[in-house]
Amino acid sequence: MTMHVLYATTTDRVIDGCLEVDGQPTDFGLYSRKSKDEMENEYGPMIVLPAREASERAEAATLERNRGVTAISAERFTEALHCLPPMKWTVLGDVESFRISEPYSWGLHHAYVRIGQRHFCLLARLSATHADLVCEVNTAVQTGTVKTVEPA
Repeated sequence: MTMHVLYATTTDRVIDGCLEVDGQPTDFGLYSRKSKDEMENEYGPMIVLPAREASERAEAATLERNRGVTAISAERFTEALHCLPPMKWTVLGDVESFRISEPYSWGLHHAYVRIGQRHFCLLARLSATHADLVCEVNTAVQTGTVKTVEPA
């Protein structure tokens, strides 16, 4: 059986699960006990989607909204490394990357990359490899699209 959800198309968010009748999803909220029409008054246009498709759409939209590589300080890099246990921590020579273990959203995690003495942060899918992260950072450096953050 596939779980279905009510998905807000303007905010790319799952709002509620769908109540099922005879194994078929309805447009009635499982947890809110509100109809799709009632929820559209609060959240805008909604559609009924299989939960997996909704999560993939939300993840892709979040990644697109937060795309980009940001230059960070060595201190911020080290702080992130020691904040939570790192995931996929890789060190190959003078190049290092890791992910924060707590997800940002769905399957997306903040990833940190060090190339020599330069440090970067980006949002990435957990499935992205060390090579994928380094390639994305190098592309941003070469195209001049690296964002900078003002010191706090």
